Amino acid sequence: MKRVTFGITSLPFLATQVLKTLANVVSVSYPLTAQRIQRDFYVDDLLSGADTVQEADQLQRKTCDILESAGMTLRKWRTNSAELRNLIPSELPESSPLIISSPPKALGVYWDVAKDTLHIATPIDSSTPKSITKHVIASGKASVFDILGLFSPAIIPARLLLQDLWKLEVSWDAPVPDYIADKWILWLEHLPAITSLPISTCPQCQRAYARSLSHQMGLLPTTRITPSPPFTVTGVDFAGPFVLRRGHTRKPVLLKCYIVIFVCLSTKCVHLDLCASLSLRTILWPRAPHFEVSGRQLSNP
Repeated sequence: MKRVTFGITSLPFLATQVLKTLANVVSVSYPLTAQRIQRDFYVDDLLSGADTVQEADQLQRKTCDILESAGMTLRKWRTNSAELRNLIPSELPESSPLIISSPPKALGVYWDVAKDTLHIATPIDSSTPKSITKHVIASGKASVFDILGLFSPAIIPARLLLQDLWKLEVSWDAPVPDYIADKWILWLEHLPAITSLPISTCPQCQRAYARSLSHQMGLLPTTRITPSPPFTVTGVDFAGPFVLRRGHTRKPVLLKCYIVIFVCLSTKCVHLDLCASLSLRTILWPRAPHFEVSGRQLSNP
């Protein structure tokens, strides 16, 4: 069987895999075009572009030739460049009967070619429903299809309302609180304005995409950030006291001791040791050749 029956479950996978396989075949001869075929196709729509008219013309021609070699003819070309529009082959003009008269649509967004702006369709009924429930809000929000997130500032308020309803644990068919119902009605009233709103860039919503709290750290001492051998500058702390049992006889000797904790302030290395008392001679003098505390070399007291 050399043809795939329309409507079978594996058809979307096969359509995508054919494009990827074709791009791999020509990846050596046309590496840039093969990369665009793998990256810029969404099902059967190619959404791509170039920095110059010459690059876009070459991309269009090479892509057509590659897919034509596999029996696939690309049609319905659209561009916002009048110069590039004149370079489209005469057999595939924009005024071809194969081209629909309405603005081209891709990924749920309409593209006004003349003005080079994007618009979104809002099929939701903007009239106020009799009863506003969580199910009504969820259904209304989902009907505005914006997979690219270009109109997020206008859609996020509805998502935040759903978030508040989940926090309040409101059931699907129960009426929502009055203040949420008022916000939903206000959102519906402003919804028709979204269709006439052209957009090229999208500001980020500070509430929906808020930055996580990060504590500012003060300036560290020079000894903490200057590379140095371990324990050149050392901090000291203690733990205890503890009782050590010496020997395994019936009357062992019990010794009182402390744990001395030496911390290197530049490398964070830790050294543990024991001492019999908290006197300076007992703690530091045996270790003086190895440590410097608070920037001062230890010496025999």
